[in-house]
Amino acid sequence: MLSSLLALLLTGCAHAPMATPMPAAEPRMMGAVQPDGWHGPWLPTMDTLSVPSLDFANPFKAAESRDYLAKHPGWDDGLPKDVVALLKNKPLGAAALARWDAATRGRVLDSLSAIAQKPLAPGLDRADLLNDLLAELEVPARVTQGLKWTCESASVQILLAERNPAEYARLVAGLASADGKVKLADGAAIARVPDWASKTDAWRSWPSRLLQPAFATYGNGPLGYDNTHDRNSLGASGLTDPQVVKLASSVFGRPFAALTPDNSTAAQRMGWYRAGLDAGWHPIVWVEWSSGHVVVGEPDRKQRVVIDNPFGAVHSLTPTAFQDNLHSVYLPVEVKQD
Repeated sequence: MLSSLLALLLTGCAHAPMATPMPAAEPRMMGAVQPDGWHGPWLPTMDTLSVPSLDFANPFKAAESRDYLAKHPGWDDGLPKDVVALLKNKPLGAAALARWDAATRGRVLDSLSAIAQKPLAPGLDRADLLNDLLAELEVPARVTQGLKWTCESASVQILLAERNPAEYARLVAGLASADGKVKLADGAAIARVPDWASKTDAWRSWPSRLLQPAFATYGNGPLGYDNTHDRNSLGASGLTDPQVVKLASSVFGRPFAALTPDNSTAAQRMGWYRAGLDAGWHPIVWVEWSSGHVVVGEPDRKQRVVIDNPFGAVHSLTPTAFQDNLHSVYLPVEVKQD
């Protein structure tokens, strides 16, 4: 299975989960294939730069992390002993924590201690949860939606890990707690879903198993969300434009908006994408990948657009191909549009 996932990532995620562009009353059903097939016209221009999600099972990355810890024997000075003890056999997470500056550590320690000390949901392993959490905060591109079609929720998750590690850790700790409840930045409540540990969640980290179905449930609102079958009550997978806006606004505690084909031109969407990068945001975007896939934009490298694919990979492609297939851009309304 590892080899098949790697092949999928390196070929551009040919079976990428779909974000539905249709309103909730006209759901696009899971498995629908558009006339263009799974490979969009821009896909041949795409290069895979890295696959960070594989770090969790990479023995070379584990050895590299152990080597770093051995060269920094005082890395755990001042850290809670119970947290350090849980990371004893978790080099990826321990090395991530060791590399953080004191200020970053200080902002997440309360959440790390809560995971280490307080009652957790049945079936959650404290050490595994801490390891996955710390690894994703160090490299947010390690986040993966696994085999689910939750690219929108996973993209919001990636952006949150990038912008606010303390908030990411707080939400994970809250969902992992015995009652499984926590409030988003704007005060809206989310909760651990009953089937959060579904056996259909292959490849997802423990934080992702908690966050993504909770985000999908909140985004779907009255339509609900079934994590096991990865669809709402209308049978649709993914979130619509308004649902992504709702989720992002609540997670980041500020109003978001969406530029879509209904209210903008491709050039306007590309312009706002660039404005978001200039304003310090990594825009959440919907690209035409089969019927659509939501990813997170990163600053350009070597005059190529870079995206975090929530399959746990980082890709680059030509700006022309990106703009031609840029369906929607989601950013805070404070980012000015030309």
